[in-house]
Amino acid sequence: MVVPVDVIKAALRGEEFEILRRWLDKGGDPNESFFFNIEWDAQYAWLDDDEEDDDDEDKFMEGTLLICSLVSSPHHRGDRSDAIRLLLSHGADPNLGVEGLLPLTQCEFPLETNVLIDGGADIHARDGNGNQPLHYAGVRANPLALAKVLVRRGADLSAKGRLGADAEEINTQWGHFEVAHFLRDVKAAGGWKPYARAPRIELVRLRSLCARGRATPPRALERLFDCPSSATTKAKAARVARPLPKEVFWHVLSYWRTSRDD
Repeated sequence: MVVPVDVIKAALRGEEFEILRRWLDKGGDPNESFFFNIEWDAQYAWLDDDEEDDDDEDKFMEGTLLICSLVSSPHHRGDRSDAIRLLLSHGADPNLGVEGLLPLTQCEFPLETNVLIDGGADIHARDGNGNQPLHYAGVRANPLALAKVLVRRGADLSAKGRLGADAEEINTQWGHFEVAHFLRDVKAAGGWKPYARAPRIELVRLRSLCARGRATPPRALERLFDCPSSATTKAKAARVARPLPKEVFWHVLSYWRTSRDD
């Protein structure tokens, strides 16, 4: 089934969502490839379909509805995770690449990445340039948030791109230092889990110091600590005499959100 122009525009612009839904519900194939004008997105919505500019071959590229939903300018689009869910629910292949592009390498928002991975997208897949999604994190609209999601979901920090550099090196070369520093810190910690747990480990160490009267806990977390030096009331003294079990302490910390969990 040929993909109608109005359906392509609905996917590219992220508008008129029902047009896309109705076509899919009628049996439209979300994996059908087609050529579309990259100036049909919302940024260029003022262009008339019949204008001569629409015939410029340089403005056309090949894609699927999934690719089409993701390639429009991040500065003129919002999160497309709802469109991705809709397309996946109708059989869209999250690993189907066109013209060297992969859906996962075109994500601009963390939720888009999560939805694609949950739908079966291969986080280690390489595009036509030989690069993985993490290699592009620094050039996206939400670079650090996107890098965190990819690393949390299992991206390979040591994977080399086409030119032989890993994601940290690539983002350093491109001047995306926030992402590069994050990737460096995760490597130094030994991976995502120890990196994310580090602030909690520090609190455990602080707890031990507080129990010996050698440190003072943060006021917001004071009730989790045993602090002889602060036992100025009977209630505090009783709490120090019956310290919070480590298992309970860790359980409470598991709900504590740090900047590394964002």
